[in-house]
Amino acid sequence: MNRIIKGILAGVAFFFLAGCEKGGLPDSGSVSFTASAGDEETKTSYSGVIVNSGGVDKERIDWVVGDCFSVYSDKAATLDGSHVTDYFVESKETDSDNLRSKAQVESVVAHGLQWGTASGNVVFYAGYPEGTMNTTPLMTGTIPTSQTLTWSGLVGKPDMSKAYMFASTTAQAQASSVELVFYPKFTAFEFEVSPGDHSSVALSSFELSSSSKNLAGTFTLTPSSGEMSVSGGSKKITVSLSEKTLTSGKTLKFTVFTLANEDLTDLTIKFVGTEIGTRTMKLANSSGTFHTYTKGRKHKISGLSFPKTLDANGNDGIDWTYRAAGEKVTWDSGTI
Repeated sequence: MNRIIKGILAGVAFFFLAGCEKGGLPDSGSVSFTASAGDEETKTSYSGVIVNSGGVDKERIDWVVGDCFSVYSDKAATLDGSHVTDYFVESKETDSDNLRSKAQVESVVAHGLQWGTASGNVVFYAGYPEGTMNTTPLMTGTIPTSQTLTWSGLVGKPDMSKAYMFASTTAQAQASSVELVFYPKFTAFEFEVSPGDHSSVALSSFELSSSSKNLAGTFTLTPSSGEMSVSGGSKKITVSLSEKTLTSGKTLKFTVFTLANEDLTDLTIKFVGTEIGTRTMKLANSSGTFHTYTKGRKHKISGLSFPKTLDANGNDGIDWTYRAAGEKVTWDSGTI
């Protein structure tokens, strides 16, 4: 069975976070924002609309009314003098190219950030979800090692509060509108696996690991330089697959998040289950060279399956054929 791995560029975030409440209509001195996606936007709640642009598949992510994020400004401030405040999506629309979901937003506190006496260039930094930006200004977030998914049958969705995004722009003071273009500060991996030669496979766990790169931990982003640092780093991601049983004709599909401070390589996946024991596979080509996964994108890995027969050394005896074109990578005959 073919195992297909694609790097997907996507649109804006699809999230609903409770707790953001309307704080009051903006007045003539308030900064007016719109929020949209950058060309390398990635999220994991996808619209299902995939468009090939520039030879790369891009999937739009839709804003949801009520989505919240934090905005910092060096000169604009709220009525009580704070340079950071939260905004929520009040309405949305989709661009004609089907690649971007644009949002009209409103402040959580009354009137939001104000232009006041600001002049010249004004800097704005925004972090999704809300609470990720501070007045330093820095953006912080944590990608956990053990990830809990929300399951609907055999489809597992990740914790969307960990799908961090960042926007940065400079506008002329008193501008009629400021557009915040969000880019991902996480990388997503979607895996799809079938039982292969088995009539039934009862799974218990999954692990994604690297021998050299941190996949999880707490990151700090310095907006002015774009540099990210990581503390408490871990080189693996784990997911419980307890009570997930694959049967003939059924596939398991789930998504995990990793840090996006750097591109990822030397990745290995591991499944544990009753019928299969422990199965591991390096995400590498036929000559053993690991594939490199671009940071801040969604990578779809499909066509995984479990054979019954192992060779004398306990290996799967995978016959690898490798070919790549741009961001699209295909391994043939990929089994675990």
